[in-house]
Parts: sequence; C-alpha cells; structure tokens
Amino acid sequence: MSDFFDSDIVREELQEINELQMSIYKNAMKFGTFSREDKVDHIERLTELLERQKVMYTRISLSDDKEAIDLKNHLQKSVELMGSQREQICCYYSLVCQILLRILRSLLTIDYSSVIIQISKISNLSEVSKCLLKT
Repeated sequence: MSDFFDSDIVREELQEINELQMSIYKNAMKFGTFSREDKVDHIERLTELLERQKVMYTRISLSDDKEAIDLKNHLQKSVELMGSQREQICCYYSLVCQILLRILRSLLTIDYSSVIIQISKISNLSEVSKCLLKT
C-alpha cells in the first residue's frame, strides 16, 4: 500500500464513504416507494456522500503519491465517460449536489392547491390537521 492510503485518516474516511455508499445503493431502487420523509433522508445521505467524495478527491489531487495519482486519473476517466471534461470533476460534484438540492426542495414544498381542495371537503378541524400531516 502507498503512503497516502496508509494514513489512518484516509483509511477511516474511505471506510466511512464505502459504508455510506453501500447503504445508499442498497435502497436506491426502492426510492419511488419511499415516504416523503424517507426520500428526504435518502437525498440528504446522498448529498453527504457526494460531499465526502469531493473532499477525498481533493485530498487525492493534492497528493504526489503514485497510487493516489492513479486513482485520480481513474476517477477523471469515469467522469469523462459520463460526459464531463477531466478538469471539471469538482464542478461535477457541485452540479450533482445542486440537482439533489432542487429535488429536496420539491419534496419539501407543499402543493397548497391540492391541500385546499382536500380541506374544502372536510367538515371538522381534526380532519384538517390529518390532511395537513399527509402533505
């Protein structure tokens, strides 16, 4: 192993990234069936993963260790395969986080028109609160 990857800090962070990534990918195909709260939690964890990956990429980029350089080149090639330019990998992380933020905002936005329609059909106050909790 190289000096870069022998670092306790780097190894711990890579382990945490891997565990977070596995838990996210394990449930990714079920996203459409999640409740709103579960979707929000999933997106927040995905955003955390991307932020951690961005920090790790920055560490790798600052290293002159051969294995770190090889990993950086591999990551850059992966980003190229997804349609981005090599030099824009940090921009790629930021762009994905912005997209996730928009999705998160849409999940947290209440569709007031549907709430008003539902409330107008309700006859008592306790039913109104139940309706609001569903949205």
